[in-house]
This record gives sequence, C-alpha cells and structure tokens, in this order.
Amino acid sequence: LQQRVRDLEADCDQLTGQLAVERLKMEQDRFRLLLELALCPVSEDKIVRCLEAAFGPAGRVSTGWVNGQLQRAGAAALALLQKAELQQSVREAAVDELFRHRQPILCVIDPQTLLATVPQATANRKGETWQGVLAQYPNLEFVVSDQASGIIKGVNACGQEIAHQYDLFHFKREVRRWLRTQEARCYEMMAQVEQAERLVTQPRLLDSARIQARHEYRQQAAALDARLLAFDWIEVIVNYLDEHLTAYDARRHEVRTKAGVEVVLDEVLELLGEIKVIPTKPLASIISGARPGLLTFLAVLEKRLAQIEVQWQPVTGCRRAAFKAIACAWYYRPQAHRSQKMQRAYLTALVGLEYWSRRIENFAAVQKEVYAALDQVVRASSAVECFNSLLRPYISVKKHLSAGFLALIALYWNTHPLAQRGNKTPLELAGVDLGDDDWVRLLAHEMRYGQAAQAPSAGR
Repeated sequence: LQQRVRDLEADCDQLTGQLAVERLKMEQDRFRLLLELALCPVSEDKIVRCLEAAFGPAGRVSTGWVNGQLQRAGAAALALLQKAELQQSVREAAVDELFRHRQPILCVIDPQTLLATVPQATANRKGETWQGVLAQYPNLEFVVSDQASGIIKGVNACGQEIAHQYDLFHFKREVRRWLRTQEARCYEMMAQVEQAERLVTQPRLLDSARIQARHEYRQQAAALDARLLAFDWIEVIVNYLDEHLTAYDARRHEVRTKAGVEVVLDEVLELLGEIKVIPTKPLASIISGARPGLLTFLAVLEKRLAQIEVQWQPVTGCRRAAFKAIACAWYYRPQAHRSQKMQRAYLTALVGLEYWSRRIENFAAVQKEVYAALDQVVRASSAVECFNSLLRPYISVKKHLSAGFLALIALYWNTHPLAQRGNKTPLELAGVDLGDDDWVRLLAHEMRYGQAAQAPSAGR
C-alpha cells in the first residue's frame, strides 16, 4: 500500500508539472494573441471576445485585465527602447511631426537601418521640445527633415554639431506645386484666346466691332505666346536644377561637390531673374529659403570620401580621379541589366577600374568604402514618412495613444524582418542586441523582471 501511495504521488507530481507547463503555454499564447490583436489595431472589447473564442472559458477575461496587460507591456517596451545601447546606435535620423487631434507626435527614425525610436506625444512642436528629443541621442551627427521651424531651431540648439539636410521631396513638391499654378494660368489664357478667336468669326458682328475683336485677339495671342515661352524656359530651368540635386553627375561621370552645385544654384536664380513675363520671385524665394540645408548631403558625402584611406603604389596618385572611376562603376552597376547600352557602359567602367586596382594597394577596401558612402547618401525623410503611415491607423482607431502603446508599435517594427534588407530586423541592422529576436518574449522577460523587483513590496 505504501509503495502504491508513493507511485500515485509521483504520478500526481508529474501530472501537476504537465498541467503547469500547459497552463504556462496557454498564458503565453494568450498574451501573444492579445498583443497581436492590439497592434492590428483592435479595440479592447473585441480583444476580450477573440480571447474567449480562441481559448474557451480559460481565456475569458475582462477589458480591465486587457488594459492592465497592455499598460504593463507598454511600460516594458518603453524600458527596452530607452536603453543606452539603442540610443547610442542612432547616428542619422529622419524626423517628422504627426498630429492627432492637434497634438503633435514627434517621430525619429534611422534612415539607414530603419530603426524606430519611441514616438513622443508632446504639448507643442517648438524648438525647445525638439532639442529635448534630439538630445537623447548622444552620437547623432545627421538629421533630415522638412523645413519646419521647430525642427530647425531644435537642431541648431543641440550641443553636438549636427548636419541638417532639408528633405528634397518636400522641396521638389513645393516647386512643382508652383509650376502647376503657372500651368493652370496658361490654360486659362488659352481658353480666353480661343474665346476671342470665336468672337472674331461671328457673322453678326459689325465691322468696327470685328476690328476691335481682332485687335484684342492678337494682343491676347501674343501675350499667350510670350507666357508659354517663359513657362517652357522655367520648366527647363527647374529640370536643370533637379538634375544637379543628385550625388553623381551622369553627364560628366563624376561625384558632385557642394561648391559645384552652389554655382548651379546661383545660375538658376540668375536665369529666373531674367524672366519678366511670369513673376518668378515666389519660385526664387522657395529655392533661396531651402538653400541653407539643400546640399548638406553633398557636404557629408565629401567628408566621408575624405576619410577614406588610400595606400598608393608606387607613387601618390589623384584621389578624385580614382573615386570618379569607382563612382562610375557604382552608378552603372544596378542599371546594367536594363539594356545593352547600359551593360556596355558598366563593362567600360569596370575596365577603367583595372588601372586603379594596380595603382592602389588596398583597392578592394577603398572600392567598398566608396560604394558605402554613395549608398548611404540621404536626401529625403522617406523613412519617417513610411513609419508615420503605420501610425495613422492607430490614430484613427485608438481614443488615446499612451507613450507605452507608441513604444509597443516601435518595438514591433524594430523586431520585424525587412525583406528588402536581407530579412534582417532594424535592430540587427543597427547592431543592437536586446537579448531575444522575438518581441513578445522580450516583453514577457522585461515584465517578469519588473514583477520580480516588485514582489517584496507586493508581499508586504
């Protein structure tokens, strides 16, 4: 009987352990489903019904319990994203402002790794607020944004020296918007000329009135021709400017310099000043206003190229000529498959590299660094615009966006593999290791660690 009792007790302990394991797995699955539903986004009432449908009576919870779990998970995500290792990894940032019921949400994204920091809902978007946000990243060297006054003041007020690039997308959009208004004015004048022409051909018109109508038609037609010619010239000037807002000059087969493009900007402003038919002062103001930060990407590129160490053999050669040949191969490499012309150009560029491979001892390292410098040129804040598009559904569905919930969104994004980046997560691209690749396990570990620290006070 005693042996039988001992066997039953052993079986009971084994079943108890199995039950505990199954209960723990069910809780983990329920917690994972809760977080995934919350980030769909789904309301708390629907989360309660989904949990009950998925796990039966064991998954029956209240909305208060769901809200409490989300608050704890948000606090854990906030603690994870505020670690010094993650903040120190941000060297470049694309920043922007998103609004929710007139409340600004300040977003900071690394454009190279797409690493998202915690979006911060603030009371305003003044320069002091942006300065406090950017001061959290001690190694920040480069910022790209639109021309919002608060961002500009915040970047200039930071203690560390930060290069500020104005977003070329916003700049080009403003220029094209002005062009569309002038184009619309040309169409209006064309309609007026057609109406004047129909008036001349009316059979019931008196001779004196016909002479007057013909004179007005000729005046309007001459004014239209002059305006169309001026508009065509403005389009040519704008296209000429757009062509020079790139890192590589495909016509001269060389890397652009900031000084060279500054000369082009002076030329563009001078050409616009010579056009009298269309008032080009608003366009010139757009260009002049964006000029202080329009070419920062070229200054950063020049600095990176200057830091590349070149070991010459047997005598010193021309760095610029070598970088020019390498940049030519970099430019034609992604286009070689498009046509035979591009393929021949790429092969010609590779032949040109053969000479420099004999002149430079560490040619492979130099080529890799030049390619990296050209690949990492940032001219627009597209990364943060992409992240803002992820936040907008939550803004429309959620009644309140806490700092913890915003941190949950950022953590999920940072642990999500990106197909265009070799199926690596932004954390992996940034070289940050938080201890686990799974964002739910990361949160569970952080929440358990917090519970362990609060256990003594809870017991008392």
